Amino acid sequence: MLTTFTRLQQLKKMTVLLLALFIGLSPVIAQNNNQGPNNDNCLDTEYEWGYDRLHKKWHKYKKDRKRNKFKWNVFNPSKPELFYSFTQDFYGNTRERACTPDGRNLSSLEIMDMSMGNMYYQTLFFGYLETDRYFYAYQSEAAKLQKLLPGKGPNTLVDGIYSVDWNTPLKRGKINNSLLAETITLALNMNLTPDRVLEDFPLEAGRWLVTQAKDPRSACNKPRMMDCGWNGNSKKAIDSWRIPANVVNALGEDKTVWGLFCLAGFTITGRPIPEGVSLKDIEEAVEAINEAFHEGRYFIGWSDRNVNCANYWYYKWTAAFYHWYGGGQNSGINTDESVAKAIPEITATEVKAFPNPFVDRVNFQIKSNADGPVLVEVYNTAGQRLELLYNGNMRKGETRNFVYIPRQGGTEAVIYRVTTNGKTFSGKLIKRLR
Repeated sequence: MLTTFTRLQQLKKMTVLLLALFIGLSPVIAQNNNQGPNNDNCLDTEYEWGYDRLHKKWHKYKKDRKRNKFKWNVFNPSKPELFYSFTQDFYGNTRERACTPDGRNLSSLEIMDMSMGNMYYQTLFFGYLETDRYFYAYQSEAAKLQKLLPGKGPNTLVDGIYSVDWNTPLKRGKINNSLLAETITLALNMNLTPDRVLEDFPLEAGRWLVTQAKDPRSACNKPRMMDCGWNGNSKKAIDSWRIPANVVNALGEDKTVWGLFCLAGFTITGRPIPEGVSLKDIEEAVEAINEAFHEGRYFIGWSDRNVNCANYWYYKWTAAFYHWYGGGQNSGINTDESVAKAIPEITATEVKAFPNPFVDRVNFQIKSNADGPVLVEVYNTAGQRLELLYNGNMRKGETRNFVYIPRQGGTEAVIYRVTTNGKTFSGKLIKRLR
């Protein structure tokens, strides 16, 4: 027979759980029933409730709490991906240190040197070679480049050959051009890993990019998410950045960070600015990417609203409600799973094009993952086809190699397109001097 005290304890737990579900605080933290003064895990273990979107029911999960006692844990995607970027202020501060994607703790200068070492020919470059309007910096000049950051000032066009030693507009020793400085920063961020994973990050027009911070107390080689604090007040553990819709739409088929970098690098060095887009708009988009993954942040999803710790639970609860009852338009955040379904993928081939930038030739490696026709073409930036590399059938698992040799006097950039089974994949290749 249960005692009155035991019944009161059970009633208290049930009341707390029902109240939390009613107001939408999901997931909800509840203490382990077996915890007690003699339990070694008393201070390190807790349980939380989370909504299983696949099976449409609630589950109780074990969670490592450690020093995060009595904090609400926000709902996270099943497999959140950790991306890294750094801001201008970080790169320009010689005293800064941070974790890197490969699990090391390096100074800001060491991170710049690592990034520039991953670049083609160990050179940071963007712009037009044929018109002598571009910016470049060698890996050996990382320390000089660091002294030029952070940069501010009016967004003006590059009107010559800019480097760390000459022509770059300066004010009090710093770059006097915000878009130029942000584009340099984006180049550094895209090359933080040898595979340049940030380049392929897809962008959505006019929506908010929602990311969650990496816990600064976690080890560099064992990162974990930073929880929102009590009442949603935590040092921006979850935050959002809006990418201007006109900028993303101007990217055409290549709505990725790489496409954004090309747009910024080309327009600031004299390429016609797309209609309805300003240099300020491009600067805001580039700055958003540089900040959204600062010092390592997890990609949560895209949202139609500005999301942070104070309102994140509401949007996740709204999303769970609509998913549970299977009706209405989901007004919550798209998780990585839903975003992935919306991203057009090319499943029939795997494409590698290198080097980029190129000097006198480009190597293509095409691997087919399904039987079917494959078309490989090269275009200039005006949309004119320069060469047809392949037009035929490929078997599943078959790999073919092609070489594109541009004609003399060719354009500074080319676009390659691979079409298979009704789907098209495209990318840009930049030509540089010998």
